[in-house]
Amino acid sequence: MKVFIVLASVLVMATNVFATDITRSLGRTTAPVVIEEYASLTCHACRAFQMAFYPKLVKEFIDKGKVRLVFHAYPLDNVAFIASILAFSIPKDQFFPFIEYLYFNQPTLKKSPQKTLDTWAEKLGFTIKNLVKNQKLIQAIKSDMDHAVKTIHIRGTPTLVIHAKNYRKQFDGLPPAQVFFTTLEKMYEKVK
Repeated sequence: MKVFIVLASVLVMATNVFATDITRSLGRTTAPVVIEEYASLTCHACRAFQMAFYPKLVKEFIDKGKVRLVFHAYPLDNVAFIASILAFSIPKDQFFPFIEYLYFNQPTLKKSPQKTLDTWAEKLGFTIKNLVKNQKLIQAIKSDMDHAVKTIHIRGTPTLVIHAKNYRKQFDGLPPAQVFFTTLEKMYEKVK
């Protein structure tokens, strides 16, 4: 039910202003630990992270000011790329609720991508045809992906890079939940 209410609020707030700033983060900018998530909206392991890890991450780390999550689109296919363009086109404060909605509905997206994307775009006041004309946004996503390949050496999604002062840990793929949360807690304890 929560996810559908979120979509309704996104629908009300959506605008037709194309943004080229694709920095999306959740949590305090002063959080001592930062997670950079590189994800594809059609990736089943990225969906698993969203569905299984995200609620605890928000409740126990982000809401308590321990961690800030920075999302980077790393679309692995055209459907994920267009879904990313759509997500970056809505107001920033609705980005994470919309990402949650997208992952929740990923099976529908994979089953009927064109129809699903067209429906979501229309409900948000866009058309896919117009969204894919936004070359500045497309280039911003591609540039962020290129940077990730060159600096982080991404091998798949999700890739989770955790930073805390001089400490860094990278998970290529979905780690076991206990390992992920223990790593976060240990990093936080080192830098708090």
